[in-house]
Formats: sequence, C-alpha cells, structure tokens
Amino acid sequence: MTADQGPICIIGQGIAGTNLAWSCYLNDIPFRIFDDGHMSASSKAAAGLFNPMILKRRRLAWKAKECFEPLAGFYHRIEGIIGQRFFYPSGIWRRMTSMEEVNDWQGLQENMGFAPFLGRQAKDLGVSGRLDAPFGFQEVTQAGFVRTDEFMSLSRRHFEDQGAYHRETVDEQGIEDLAESASAVVLARGLAEQHHKTHFGALPFSPAKGHTIEIYSPELKLGHIIKGPCFIIPLGEDRYRIGSTYSWTGLDRGVEKSEVEKLEGMLRSFVDCSYEISEEWAGVRPATKDRRPLIGRSDVDKRIVLFNGFGSRALMTTPVLSQHLLDHLFKGTELWSEVDRHRT
Repeated sequence: MTADQGPICIIGQGIAGTNLAWSCYLNDIPFRIFDDGHMSASSKAAAGLFNPMILKRRRLAWKAKECFEPLAGFYHRIEGIIGQRFFYPSGIWRRMTSMEEVNDWQGLQENMGFAPFLGRQAKDLGVSGRLDAPFGFQEVTQAGFVRTDEFMSLSRRHFEDQGAYHRETVDEQGIEDLAESASAVVLARGLAEQHHKTHFGALPFSPAKGHTIEIYSPELKLGHIIKGPCFIIPLGEDRYRIGSTYSWTGLDRGVEKSEVEKLEGMLRSFVDCSYEISEEWAGVRPATKDRRPLIGRSDVDKRIVLFNGFGSRALMTTPVLSQHLLDHLFKGTELWSEVDRHRT
C-alpha cells in the first residue's frame, strides 16, 4: 500500500483518531478525519495523565519503554506546529502509606528497568499541614499531563485549516464509499464501535466508567501532581483536577452524585483544605478485557482498519501505536501480537 492510492480516512476524532491524524501529518501522509464535532464523553472526562507506572502495584505499565521514548518529542512537535503549550511532563509524586512501601520503592530504584522512571523520595512537598503524608512521597519521572480539551480543540482547528477535517457523521455505507478512493479507512470510534458489527463483529470491550471533578481551592497552593487515594493535578489559578473513579455499571455516561461523593471522600482522606467544585465529568473508557488495544484489518474488507481499545492510556500509547499502524499499512511490518485484533 502507498499513499498514492489515496488519503487515509480516519473516522472519529477522539484521542486515538487525533493522534493518528497527527502521525499522518508528521509523516507527510495525506489524511482526512471525519467526526460529528462533539468531543466524546471519554475524551472530555479524561484527566490527561500519562504515567509509565501502575503505581498501586508498583510495576511498569505495558510497553512503558517503547511508549515513553517518543512521547515528549511527539507532543512537543505538535506544540511547535500549533504554537501553544498543552503538554506538561512535570512528574508525579506518589504518596507512600507505610515504611514497607518506602523500602519497596527504594528497592525498585536499583532495578535497571525501573530506574529511568524513578526520581527522589521526599518527606514534604512544601504544603505542610495540607497533605497527610507521614511516610512522604516517591517521584515518578517522565510522567505528567496533557490539557486534553485544549489539545483536542487546537488539533481540530489545525486540521480544519489544512482542509483535512470534515464535520459529519459517516455511516456504514459512507465507510464503504470512502474506501473506494482511500489508502485505508481507519475506524477510531471508541465504544461506538460496539454498535457497528459489520466489519469487526462483537469486540471484547470491557468498558469502565470514570468520574473526575475540578475544584477551586485558594488554600491548597499545590504545585505538583499528587497520587494518593485519588490524583490531584494543579491547573493554575488555584484550580485542580481530581480523579478518577472506576466502575463497570451505569454506563450511561451521566454524572452520578454517588461517584462524585466518592471522589470527595478520597480527597478529604488525605487533604485538609476548603474547596468548591467548579465542574464534574463522567465518561466511559473503551477498555478491553485484556487491557490491550485492538488494531488490525477487517476480514470483510481489507481496506477498513480498526484502531481502538486504548482505555485510560490513550494519550500515552497512541503516539507510538499510530506510527506502528502506519508502518504496518505502508511498510508491511507485522503488528505486535499483543495489539493484533486477531489475537486469542
């Protein structure tokens, strides 16, 4: 396959579709992106964290090394193109809960696999009296956050300026029509794909609903991302993003009072400050049963390709997996077995 056969047509401008479009742009591959113009609930509710570790289990995330090597360069290049910052590789500070955990983190620092992602330990982050952290904090480097709403809207504007963005809903017949003149039609529709079974049948989704809130607290004065019972992301001007919950019921995408109260309970369990809630979000993550993405061609029509199932780690994994997909389509490289949609 070559780009001379026509552009790549991307259906869906969530995080996955957006990063695939940028990978096309950075590789000089013609593309068109189709979306209904409404940011998906999962993208809107995404807190924007990227983290090479699963902190609770003290182990590296899947393909952490492969995903993080190109991550900063990918987003910094996009910042340079659109002329605005949205990527903040500020690190995360894990609140430790016991001396045993302190010792476990110290032991991991001697492991060559973990060493690139671990920084120092600290007893106090300069907000003494506000955070209950008697055992201190462990720094996780190369982590940070993306201002997802800004990234998505700025990307859309750029694609519009390039004449590559089309605000329209593409139905199944429309997909077939696009395939006639495209190098490939890539479906990046998230959970919406479970309602369209023509090309990929019943996909092994295990959707997880999540809530986040934004608070306003002039008292907190926190300058670091903290991960305790919940995470706290400083946004500036005394605003903080708090999250996130996980549930596998009530997947109606509506904000649930009980889940917001759960988040507040998590926050109050280790933070002493007054605050006001300014915004609440809920979204359903397109996670899969084995927590691995779903990528590959349709068995019905090889011109139609799936790019889905990234769950809560789309910001971290889709830069490298977008390139991986393009290499598969245009250079014939094999897909990683862990992401191949045909895996058993």
